[in-house]
Amino acid sequence: MITPVPAIGNAATLPLSALILRPQIRTRNGFDEPSLRELAASIRENGILQPIVVAPTEDVDRYHLIAGERRLLAAELAGLSEIPATIRTGTQAELAIMQAVENLQRVDLSALDIAEGLRALRPAYKTGAALARAVGKSTAWVSKHLSLTRLTNTAKAIAENGMQDVETILIVDQLARLAPTDQAMRAVKVCMKAAEAGNLTRALARACLDQAKKATTPTPAPEDDNDDGTDGNDQNDAAAVADTDLRTITLRMAPDWAQKFEELGGLDWLLAQIAAA
Repeated sequence: MITPVPAIGNAATLPLSALILRPQIRTRNGFDEPSLRELAASIRENGILQPIVVAPTEDVDRYHLIAGERRLLAAELAGLSEIPATIRTGTQAELAIMQAVENLQRVDLSALDIAEGLRALRPAYKTGAALARAVGKSTAWVSKHLSLTRLTNTAKAIAENGMQDVETILIVDQLARLAPTDQAMRAVKVCMKAAEAGNLTRALARACLDQAKKATTPTPAPEDDNDDGTDGNDQNDAAAVADTDLRTITLRMAPDWAQKFEELGGLDWLLAQIAAA
């Protein structure tokens, strides 16, 4: 038995000149031009398979674009003068939410793009759980992405450099918020260099964070005959402390990350990076 569903809008074919673009959640680098041209070529060959979504304006001959900006731009490149559309109605707030939710389903958004989109949507929902249901994601996913709107400059730079793993970005953010000890600053440099080379992983970021935290945590002095807690040889004591700072590292990583870490050179590689920073 077929169960009827509520109408989702009225179908229409509209002239491109009748469409008005509303502010969209876009990627920071805009649309990928080669893929846009590929879509235009497909449209010339097969037409537009999925209508855009629009909403009426006070002008009966004009419509706001709600969803489908990429299809619209490709249609213009393909030389079309008209485009199939679904006309939706609602309050301005409802249409804005509809547009933002649709934008967040795109696969070409960066972690920061998603974070900004969620921040724009957040006031429209009473709770984070309600927002999560609206975008079809878990509450934890929404919470972590919203955290990206409050990043330190260091973590934001890594995210803008192309890092997509939210956990890695947040680990670097924790690292950047530590007291600015020499060890912490060296660890930040290691992460920055790895990010620039495209080698920054969650395991490496975590290892740097753990090492920097240990450098900021006082350790009990060894028991010996000297009141100052050393063996009386300042040079040997300094070397021992340096060795402890660089070599007492706890690595927690999944097997696939462990394999990647080993391919990079393992602990020796990490220590060399820290020493050179």
